[in-house]
Amino acid sequence: MMLTIYYASIARSNFSLTSNRSLSPEEIDAKVKCLKDNIAINASTSFIMSALLHQSNDIVVGAWFKMGVGGNYINDSNVNGILNTNFSAAAIFRASSLINVTYLNLLLIDDPKDYRQLNDSRNGTVVSSVIVANLWYKNNESERTNRSLYFKKNNHSVENTSNNNFVCVYYDTNTSSWDETGCTKPHYNTTFDRYECSCNHSSSFALLWLPPRSRDSGFLAEDIASLVFQSISIVCFLALIIFDIVTRVKYPNVKLKPIDLLPLVSNASTVLLFIFYIALALTVHTITQPSKEDKCFTSATILMFIVYFFLMLMFCTKTSIGYFNYIQFVRLFPPPSFKNLYILLIGSLIFSIIAVLFVIGFNSNPSFHIIYLHANLICWFKRSAIHYFLTIPVCIFLLFNLIILVLIVKRMVYHVRNTTTRHPSYSRMKKCVLILIHSSLSQGIGWLTGPLILVSGNTAGHILSWIFIICNGLEGLWAILLYIIIRKK
Repeated sequence: MMLTIYYASIARSNFSLTSNRSLSPEEIDAKVKCLKDNIAINASTSFIMSALLHQSNDIVVGAWFKMGVGGNYINDSNVNGILNTNFSAAAIFRASSLINVTYLNLLLIDDPKDYRQLNDSRNGTVVSSVIVANLWYKNNESERTNRSLYFKKNNHSVENTSNNNFVCVYYDTNTSSWDETGCTKPHYNTTFDRYECSCNHSSSFALLWLPPRSRDSGFLAEDIASLVFQSISIVCFLALIIFDIVTRVKYPNVKLKPIDLLPLVSNASTVLLFIFYIALALTVHTITQPSKEDKCFTSATILMFIVYFFLMLMFCTKTSIGYFNYIQFVRLFPPPSFKNLYILLIGSLIFSIIAVLFVIGFNSNPSFHIIYLHANLICWFKRSAIHYFLTIPVCIFLLFNLIILVLIVKRMVYHVRNTTTRHPSYSRMKKCVLILIHSSLSQGIGWLTGPLILVSGNTAGHILSWIFIICNGLEGLWAILLYIIIRKK
């Protein structure tokens, strides 16, 4: 009853929402979840129900609501009849999916003013009624159940909208934002002027309109900073190559040892990744699709696969070189053979090829379609797929490198405490290893923030994005410092 009065109050034109007078989505979800009785409260502004299922053969499978009229139950026997009528919003479950459900709780809100004030990183606007759903399962064993959702664009929606600018979303309480993961793309029903989709969460649902991104819109500050830092690293690497070529011509007898080239090889794998990432970002930005499109065009898709290949190759290469350094500085005897390193690098290449072939294979299956165009900024993995193809492999690589780093640092500390020689070569070696350790730490911290960005709110996500950009963009600086020490006589 309280929720019915609350939404009747905020429906009044002279009612203003303030932080101490409005309920948060979390509070509304909690109140709907608390319902556990056969009740149905109908009003012109909302409809709330809690139905005890399996009391008869004709079970309740959902509810509908019509603006200015109210709502009612939807039973298994009258689903088809209800679907052939005009209503503002509806939620319907398949009867077969409710076998293990004891109570079905639904709240349909006609004018969700409080939900329209929620922040959305894409500047989306709620243009429909809001549906809050909760299921009570037998033995408290919850499971994901698809529910069909029907939304009609309400009177407060934006004007001049394209049908392809709409997405069905649920409210993610973990990130305090709207998310379309687990929801299908809405289909526009021309007969009844409504949008139809399905979602597999128990939460608050709505139809969100995304504003078109103008063709000449600029990059975000984080995007510009990322491109700048990556460009600096590329310039630093090219400067090192040019300087080394000039030095070889001028001083033919001065040559780098093969062991001194390992950091440059590691840096080269990152530079190749940066080059193709910049190419991908600029391609997407300059060859902009219509704002309603979220499908990657061909050139962006190809570049995305190349970027993913070099991303995997970078992690494999750095891990291989890290393991080689572990043999060199920790195990010591027998001394490492470069033949083993070549085998590791070839294995890295093969692994990267297999990884990108898996991505291409999954994306070619229409039922998966794991990549899409993120707001005309980048072609990359969908949120639902990124954990399998990026987060988990990156975390495994980082864990392995962390173990290697700890062992090498431990050996370095032991060596510093017990060494008796003051030979300059030992001093240079220590400085080189220290720079490699700092470089590994900065990049490790940067990549660790990647998975956290996906589960953080807007403010925390922006902060973590800057940490990610700065830490990974410093590799060019570390390469310059390392090269200076190696060349120092």
